[in-house]
Amino acid sequence: SEVSLQHCEISRNQCEFKGGGIWSYLNPSYPGGGSLISLENCNLCENQSGQIFGGWSDSGGNCVSASCVDADGDGHPDQCDQSSPQDIRVPEDFSSIEEAVRHASVGDTIQIGPGTYVLVQPLILNGLLGIVGAVSDEGQPATVIDGAGLVRLLEFESNPSNLASIENIIFRNGVGAPTEFDGETLGGASIVWAAKVDFVNCRFEQNEAEYGGAVY
Repeated sequence: SEVSLQHCEISRNQCEFKGGGIWSYLNPSYPGGGSLISLENCNLCENQSGQIFGGWSDSGGNCVSASCVDADGDGHPDQCDQSSPQDIRVPEDFSSIEEAVRHASVGDTIQIGPGTYVLVQPLILNGLLGIVGAVSDEGQPATVIDGAGLVRLLEFESNPSNLASIENIIFRNGVGAPTEFDGETLGGASIVWAAKVDFVNCRFEQNEAEYGGAVY
């Protein structure tokens, strides 16, 4: 099926698993084969369990944001108002990677300093930004994202057109989460659904899952 949404706001909805705002996933094994969503001039914000899950068609004028705050009253969340991409630094601007991701907008790059950063929950990304770690004098990754054997590290849930770039990161001790469908664990370090992602100069170490120990 095909669904078109124009000039709509989708905010503060919730679901148990994925796609608190929209689930858009074409799969012949689903009843009816799933659906493909087209969005134009829509705002999606503060939906629990992610704004959009799966692929979608971007017809322009959309804002996908973790926050619905619209201080200037222009009808769009403030996170989508910036005129040019920003560099967000960890730990200088935000103390944690999780907080930096929550405040990032389309096109932003998160620059992470050297050291080990332990996650308590996965980083859920929409594939519309870059994450760049530090490097040693020899050009080797000097930034470690660690799941402590408790959580998956990265989740890419949706990306209509842009390419996410992940550079100079060591992904360590991630654990794949069981799916809601059959309980199998997927993607120890990262799971990529309907997204375009480049991993450059990265290492994956001691991650674990039934399928895709490093990346699914």
